[in-house]
Amino acid sequence: MINRIIKLILSKLAQNTYILIGGSVLEAIFSLFFIIITFRLLTVSQFGLFSVIVNFGQIVFTLTDFGIGRTMFNFIPYYHNSGDKKQAKQMMTVAIILRGVISLIVFTAMVLGAKFIARLVFKETTIASAYLSALTIIGFSLTSFITTALQTYEKFWQSAVVNISYAGIRLVMAIIFLAGAWQYNAASATLITVFACLFSFILGAVLLNLRDKIVLPNKKIFATFISFNNWLAVSRVFNGVAGRLDIQLLYYFAGPTATAIYSLAIRFTGYFITLANAFLTVIIPRLAIKQTRKELNSFVKKIGIAMGGLSIILILAAVVSRLLIPAVFGKNALAAIPVFQLLAIAHIPIIANLILSAILIYTLKIPEVFGKISILNFILVFILNLILIPKLNYFAPVIVLFSAGLILLVIYAVIIGKKFKELKIV
Repeated sequence: MINRIIKLILSKLAQNTYILIGGSVLEAIFSLFFIIITFRLLTVSQFGLFSVIVNFGQIVFTLTDFGIGRTMFNFIPYYHNSGDKKQAKQMMTVAIILRGVISLIVFTAMVLGAKFIARLVFKETTIASAYLSALTIIGFSLTSFITTALQTYEKFWQSAVVNISYAGIRLVMAIIFLAGAWQYNAASATLITVFACLFSFILGAVLLNLRDKIVLPNKKIFATFISFNNWLAVSRVFNGVAGRLDIQLLYYFAGPTATAIYSLAIRFTGYFITLANAFLTVIIPRLAIKQTRKELNSFVKKIGIAMGGLSIILILAAVVSRLLIPAVFGKNALAAIPVFQLLAIAHIPIIANLILSAILIYTLKIPEVFGKISILNFILVFILNLILIPKLNYFAPVIVLFSAGLILLVIYAVIIGKKFKELKIV
């Protein structure tokens, strides 16, 4: 028994998990201090505006992904580990082309429609916020692509370095503003974020040796990539928008102050989701390969234990938040305490759904089902937030997250249980 535990602790999977989770923890710490400095330097309403600028950029950024990242995970590790280096490089090139073309189209549309977006999203007559949000799209696209590319080649420590560099650059520049007593506003914080994205992309491209990974793909490779990508693209768009729609609707109906309070709380819980995603990134290649019934059952149990432990830590953080949040963020953040405590509970089914969705896509190979569930999730989140935010203010998105998470948890459990029985996996 002891030998098995030691073997598990020293396994390659465990080592990769330590690297990514360790990197995510360090990234989360740097990001936390950046948010602390930003929250303290800005007024509450300015912090709300900064949150909305970045959040809207992240929503639109999801349109530039279209499931490309998940599709990269499905093909590149398989071909690379099978010894077909050329096929892996062709898949990488297809991903670069698709991501680049879509990003440029969306960025151009944002710039051309800046006046309309400024009035509708930011409730401003000036177009500065719309331009800033457009810049974040390019930044997020570059950073997301390069970290995904590194992870598909199982360069986990390099991926961790890239994420840490992004968070570290933001923190250093915020400290410089603080030390120099320079004017700091929502625009400054946004431009710092964009610069950090560009720096981390260049670093990641060097660590990956990206130029060596580019090979002209043939039509068959394009067709294979896109055919698997169809429903993942749908799921990426709807899940991406659903996950950030709350901040946009809150800003529209309740204003920047309420948005700032909720944004602070959701960022705090977001660090735990970052850890869960880091762990998930490591196990995805294992879920994608064929396994015996015994191997799969054992592996899923280990995943469940790890995610359960993370959920317990999240609950403990909620318990101490009454002391922690005001000490870190100041008296202006007191209103965020009950929101964070409720969000901690609301995120437990969300963490469980991360595992179940990965099994659905990579083990059962039914991304179309995941895509349909993503559409349902978007509809639930949009309608419930639309109804509840005008009545419950910043508590509404918390209730919506928990309700939608529970509904999806039941749906995932029923579908996966049925499919496992059909495939005689359990």
